[in-house]
Amino acid sequence: MKLGIRFAIACLLAVPAMGQTTYTYTIQKSGSQINLTASGSFLGGVLDVEEQQTNPVTKYDGSLLAQFPDGPFPGGSISFPGGSTAVGDVMRGLFSIPYPISPAIGGGAGTDPANYGIRLTAEVGLEIPPIPFPDPNTPLELGTFQSVQIDIALRDMVFDVSSSPPPIGIDGSSQFDASGELLQGVQVGLASGFADINGALVLKQDNILSWGAALLALQGVVALVPDLGLSVEGHLLSLTIDIGIGTRIDLSAIPDVLMLPNGTLEPGLVDFNPVSKKVTLTLPVSIVLPELGIPTEIFDLDLNLDGQLVATAGTKRLTLTEWNESWGDVQIDPAPADANDIQFLQGTEVTLTAFPIEGKSFRQWEIFDPNYPDDLNHATIDANPSTTIVMDTDMHVNAVWKCGSGAGPLLPAMFVMLGLVGVLGRRR
Repeated sequence: MKLGIRFAIACLLAVPAMGQTTYTYTIQKSGSQINLTASGSFLGGVLDVEEQQTNPVTKYDGSLLAQFPDGPFPGGSISFPGGSTAVGDVMRGLFSIPYPISPAIGGGAGTDPANYGIRLTAEVGLEIPPIPFPDPNTPLELGTFQSVQIDIALRDMVFDVSSSPPPIGIDGSSQFDASGELLQGVQVGLASGFADINGALVLKQDNILSWGAALLALQGVVALVPDLGLSVEGHLLSLTIDIGIGTRIDLSAIPDVLMLPNGTLEPGLVDFNPVSKKVTLTLPVSIVLPELGIPTEIFDLDLNLDGQLVATAGTKRLTLTEWNESWGDVQIDPAPADANDIQFLQGTEVTLTAFPIEGKSFRQWEIFDPNYPDDLNHATIDANPSTTIVMDTDMHVNAVWKCGSGAGPLLPAMFVMLGLVGVLGRRR
């Protein structure tokens, strides 16, 4: 079928004009992985940090949203409007079976799958330096560690990539600056995620006076930080204090977590294929997660995430048909590169505008559901002359024109009815 198409913008390049259209890129799990490294201390004592599994890699999938104000090719530019969903998979072992990670969901005993799992321990007899909490003028004297084990599992991690103006230039080798500073450049924010914490510690004091003072001080800490799920129990005969931890912390509720500067030193890459129009976007990631909402005098933990997200976007085809095609033209914005094979990068917002010829008018758009091809029972009907669709998948849209009187396809039927009325009138 010949399509009446009037172009809004002259197509001078092999890709449509970009403007502020947001493109959706599918994150490829095969090429997207982020590693966790950690260090930390508890109650002033430096802890040994190790991964619960020998392979600390977490793969990511989901979507990465990007804009190309000047095109996705050398000399163009890129920006990230926000709204990406880079979703962390659970760590997996042989035959893709999830690793058991401690603690269980919520911070209780047991194991569950997780994005990351770390364990913090300390050597027996490690002396705990004075802790300036809650009163810096009266630091806590807690003795020595007799045993320490704290397990942390990070779960349901979802990252959102955004950038501040202006757009970032793409150089001659298709690379761009992927780094960021506070509120500048590329930010990799934590859209959602949880830290499940469970631990058991035993502290030892030299004498009954220091034991009593430490016990009383720790009971005060329990009241000051109830969200940590601390429990404290003293044993007079052994002059020891048992401390238990069990809690879940909502990381997305921590201030500034949505805007974490991307500290990477590696450039990003936009690989555009002008023939297939497929774009592969590689974004290196290096961020430091914020503190877990716990006073650093009690629990000072550095969690660093480093790796990359690799996402691709191909083209989606728009099939445009018309009922009584000679009765009007359809304007497509942005203009496609090929009027006979209408394709757009995945995620492109496409606006269709109807222009009827003299004596005719526009009736409606029939936007077919991709799951029910050509089935009007599942189609969206839009009577506005202009409609916008998002090319997340192949789409079929039918434009329906009608006579200027509004009779459209009912006109022949009306003539028949008028004829019948005339015949009946003559028989009376």
